[in-house]
Amino acid sequence: MISLILPIYNVEKYLRECLDSIMNQSYKNYELIIVDDGSRDRSLEIVNEYRNKFKHIKILSQKNKGVSEARNLALKYAIGKYILFVDSDDFLRADMLEKLISIAIKAKCDVVISNYYLYYDKNNYIKFLKNMPSFTIYDNYRVVDMMLKYKIQGQLWNKLFKFSLLKENNFQFEKDRYIQDIFPVFKAISNANKISYLDEPLYFYRQREGSTVNKKNKKLTVDYYHAMTSVKKYIEENNIEINENSFKTFKAHILSYFIYHYTNESLNNNYNSFKKSDYYKLNISFKDFLFLKDLSHKDKLRIILWKLRIFNFIKKVKRKL
Repeated sequence: MISLILPIYNVEKYLRECLDSIMNQSYKNYELIIVDDGSRDRSLEIVNEYRNKFKHIKILSQKNKGVSEARNLALKYAIGKYILFVDSDDFLRADMLEKLISIAIKAKCDVVISNYYLYYDKNNYIKFLKNMPSFTIYDNYRVVDMMLKYKIQGQLWNKLFKFSLLKENNFQFEKDRYIQDIFPVFKAISNANKISYLDEPLYFYRQREGSTVNKKNKKLTVDYYHAMTSVKKYIEENNIEINENSFKTFKAHILSYFIYHYTNESLNNNYNSFKKSDYYKLNISFKDFLFLKDLSHKDKLRIILWKLRIFNFIKKVKRKL
């Protein structure tokens, strides 16, 4: 059985599409655990409509504590052998569960990862992310390496986890964080034995302007820094076997994306303020990133401009234009 975990909070606009995609799955041996995080719209009313039609829905409620605590609560009630996390504004391809569980059972995998679509809500535009070759089995070293090089990302919703793996590694989400999945996902992957990647887009990840990931504020900067340095610290403290160049690529990408968040928070956040802050621990030398073949040209350029202290000027000019 698969336990699907679905936190909801004021998502009446998207919830039916999400629930329909779950109820119409070709694979039927699953339970759906919905946690209402104190919704103030019609979300809970919609969920109750579906519970009257489908018996395998569990509904839990809590005061508004955030998605992390909602997911942690659901894990306490899950009885499936496998866990799949779903975001309430997204939706699934009709054969997603069937595809993932068949690979998990056949190949005896701890984690199965699928490709996904980016679904742009504004104009119903769908973008397919082309990543890696088709169905392949990897060990944790190979997948950790791909995560460090950003060929595989640490989001939850395109990954089927064996529940025993999560239990053994105290899989929990830290409360009050915008970016709360990267570290626990990395921790689980680094402790898995077999991991499979299926280069088929099975999940529709909705892109909408009002969502948490698109907010540009100080907390997002702080939480990104916390998530990525938690991964870095975990690798170092647990002597995780890694490729040194891949780790350099990871640290360079952290700095690049941090610059993006830091300057989106405020264009007054410049190199001088960065140098005086705790964030300066992210700093790297030119020799540590300039010749990394797995680091994108965009990341390299962003870091170079930042270190030359002209990134903010260019960004200001670009905004005016």
